[in-house]
Amino acid sequence: GYADLSCYGQTKFTTPNIDKLAAKGIKFTQHYSGSTVCAPSRSALMTGQHTGHTYIRGNKGHSNEGQHPLRTEDFTIAELFKQNGYATGAFGK
Repeated sequence: GYADLSCYGQTKFTTPNIDKLAAKGIKFTQHYSGSTVCAPSRSALMTGQHTGHTYIRGNKGHSNEGQHPLRTEDFTIAELFKQNGYATGAFGK
């Protein structure tokens, strides 16, 4: 998590490559979880919307298809980055 990186003060081990990246970019230092469960929290992070305004309200999904995706009309921070010349991707969980 957030406190597991040495750039945020963790001292039990170092994360030198992430520290270099953090030194040249922006670190999130004032944040909160948009929800108590992961899917709506990620939706709030990606869309910039308050949990009460985002389409994803819980971790329920389609029985054979996994969790509900964001709607195509939901503008995300990834799209904003793309519009400004960044390459984006989705990885992991």
